[in-house]
Amino acid sequence: MEKEIEELELYQPEDEYVEYQNDMQSQFKKDLGEKGGVFIWQKYMGLRLIDAMQSASKKAASLVATEMLRYAASNTDISTYFIKIK
Repeated sequence: MEKEIEELELYQPEDEYVEYQNDMQSQFKKDLGEKGGVFIWQKYMGLRLIDAMQSASKKAASLVATEMLRYAASNTDISTYFIKIK
């Protein structure tokens, strides 16, 4: 029994993270090759948005985040009711 215990490897959660990270990098490289310029542009603009949010003041970042959520929920200052005619 002691011999079996000695042969067991110690669980390292970092190993799973590294494996996950490598899988994500492989998928990104695959997507990059398949999707081309539009894919790159979308990722670049997403990074620009994150950079702008992180470098903005807390008040400005909060306002932008609130407005983005309101826009996604169709709940902006200029939103109104609509009638769908069939």
